[in-house]
Amino acid sequence: MADVDASGFLIGRDGFTIPVLRTDLLEGSTEECQTDVNYTVAAQSVGQYATQSGRRFILHQGIMTAENQATFAYILGLGGQVKAAIATAKTSVGNGPVVNPYPVSLVSGDSLQMRANTAVDREVALVVATNRGIYHIFSATPTGAGEFELTSIVTSQSIGQTLQGQTVTHAWVSADGANNIISGGGVYFLNGAGSVVGGVSAMDTQLGVMSWSKVSVPIGLSYQCVVRTDA
Repeated sequence: MADVDASGFLIGRDGFTIPVLRTDLLEGSTEECQTDVNYTVAAQSVGQYATQSGRRFILHQGIMTAENQATFAYILGLGGQVKAAIATAKTSVGNGPVVNPYPVSLVSGDSLQMRANTAVDREVALVVATNRGIYHIFSATPTGAGEFELTSIVTSQSIGQTLQGQTVTHAWVSADGANNIISGGGVYFLNGAGSVVGGVSAMDTQLGVMSWSKVSVPIGLSYQCVVRTDA
């Protein structure tokens, strides 16, 4: 594992922009990215910077980039929840920013977290937004052939345990292009009987930026999201 550069920006509904930079993001781990000291005087959490701007910052769109595999980026709320997801891409291959399906307010205490992996890491991440304006991220790292369940990056619970009673309305899947995925080229949603009730194909962030796909998948308690590989 190595340290890599990660940078990007968040744009509010009124156009106010928060530049973000971290020059030592450790591959294979999720770490905070703070404001770019070159433009914000001091490096600080995005929520603190938004609050100190003297305005109510409503996150409308954004993008985060990193070397190699930019798996996911999100706003971590005060309660430890995924408050919003930010589009990711490898540096210089992503066209952004990307508009979020549901706006959220940034407040002091909110932070921007990002995960960047090596170019050969096989992690698969499903990022979703629901009809209640809730965001969440589920991930798994396939090892060989088989079916692998993606679980919450916060609680390690299933999608059913996490989002029961909600409908997933928007989603994307990030995965390395050498994953040998055979579950529709991405992630399947399974109901309690193991039947496929939805799917989202994967995108390699080394080739382009993540973008939201519109879906409609009501989530029950026993639902799972899975990825299947043939090697």
